[in-house]
Amino acid sequence: MAAKSIQKEFQRREIKYLIKPEICEQLQKEFMEYLVPDKFSHSVITNIYFDSPNFQIIKDSINHLHGNEKIRMRTYDPNPSLTSQVFLEIKKKEHRGEQEIGYKFRLTSNPMSICNYVQYGIADDNIKQDDRVNNELAVLRQRYQKLLPKMFIHYKRFSLKGIQDPKVRVTFDRDIVYRKEEVNLTSGLEGNPLLQDGKMIMEVKVKNDLPLWMEKIFNKYHLVPQPFSKYTTAYLKAYGLTPEAIREETISNA
Repeated sequence: MAAKSIQKEFQRREIKYLIKPEICEQLQKEFMEYLVPDKFSHSVITNIYFDSPNFQIIKDSINHLHGNEKIRMRTYDPNPSLTSQVFLEIKKKEHRGEQEIGYKFRLTSNPMSICNYVQYGIADDNIKQDDRVNNELAVLRQRYQKLLPKMFIHYKRFSLKGIQDPKVRVTFDRDIVYRKEEVNLTSGLEGNPLLQDGKMIMEVKVKNDLPLWMEKIFNKYHLVPQPFSKYTTAYLKAYGLTPEAIREETISNA
């Protein structure tokens, strides 16, 4: 059997919407003519976000510094363990005119190897080297000195892809929980709810602009895109902070 190809680099626009469950149902009916479930349409995702001891990476992201970078370890294993396949992903963004383009670089291994790689720069035989990830991680480690597992985020996802253009993707994330304690993959999947009232995150991933048919559907339901980061929201909620407080702290420390 041929080995499954794993995409290591992504470049795309990611447009997010906060929606209620009833709107989700209506949208999925509207999408039936244009989208179909992708190969892994139903998945369970667990993320471990790495940061400095004082959360400087996410503080810099809130202040729109260094391309809103984030470092995370992700698994799609519904019952994560020390032998689960995980991805180390480094995300960043850049502005091109009025558009915000997201980049993601990743490699795959196991949880222990990834943690050692991120925290100590130790790459064992279980990590297949990737020059771009190596370079990005080296810059982050030099800037922030020490990187540790700082936030656990878990959720369920339903994914669709375009019939005519499979690169058009829509995902629905629900039952999102987070925790700041026991930040690892082996302490269960429990946590605090990230969103209230059963809301979920719909994310559209496209190369450039939204397809015209999608714009018409979104206009019909008066949907307005809004910036949203699960890690940012979890950090602010976990510590009772606001973006304004983070910006004021940055100014006072300047």
